[in-house]
Amino acid sequence: MRGSRLYEKERDSLMELIEQNADWHSKKEYNAKTIQSGDQLEVQLYETWPTNAANKGKAENISRPAQQKLNRKYKQQRLARLINANFTERGTWLTLTYTQANLPGDEQEAKKLVYNYLRSVQRKFKDTEVKAVYTVEHTGKHCHHHISINIGDRDVLEELWCSASERARKRKKSGYIVKRYGRTHARRLQADDFGFTGMAMYICKHGRYHTFGKLAEPVEKKTKNLKGRKLTRAFVKRIAEDRRAAKLEMQKLFPEYQFNDIDVRQTPYTRGYYVYARLKYISDSGG
Repeated sequence: MRGSRLYEKERDSLMELIEQNADWHSKKEYNAKTIQSGDQLEVQLYETWPTNAANKGKAENISRPAQQKLNRKYKQQRLARLINANFTERGTWLTLTYTQANLPGDEQEAKKLVYNYLRSVQRKFKDTEVKAVYTVEHTGKHCHHHISINIGDRDVLEELWCSASERARKRKKSGYIVKRYGRTHARRLQADDFGFTGMAMYICKHGRYHTFGKLAEPVEKKTKNLKGRKLTRAFVKRIAEDRRAAKLEMQKLFPEYQFNDIDVRQTPYTRGYYVYARLKYISDSGG
């Protein structure tokens, strides 16, 4: 019922909008937005239309559970783009734990410990600008961290998971084996056709994330055409209703990319389409 009421509000708002804009149908158009995150490219095609000042900034009410779900989705998208824009398979996926004796008292202390750890990594690899995304998962009885980092030396990364005094003993005494805070598990970052998006989903599911270092931002561009291709309603309709046509058109527009998938939504009253395609960079040319 709640969903039905939301659609009723959308319908009533749209009818009011149509009345206030008599030439609304003739002025509808499609815009494009591309988001580049490392080798991942997202392409969005969406319908727009002119509105008067009275309608600008209006927002429909949305239920709290629906808003939470939407916020979680945006958080996952944001993190996936951030990780894909900053990490490659030369980096490391690291899990760090604590023994009961070294368990931090609270989440804030755990965050400080892992931050200090990353600073020690930066000092060790002083010629590299260290970048990391990490979680702090503290339940009171257990605590651990997941870290995506642009350092590939997994042995050193694991050895540095200890106190400053332990690191000092290591420097003074050759062959000294440090006593770590807990168990460590380092493995090479591995991407699939969607880059590290699956890893981002996992991080968002298991805790809040934090960043270390200066991370590059995804590159977003908005345009009224797609690489010179005019976005007519007929063109968008064809790729929205025919997956094969969508794949062929995207490969023509982006020959250096692999077409991964497409998601199509249709608005219930305007009959317009929202198209969302994902692609992966594979070569410098289409050959």
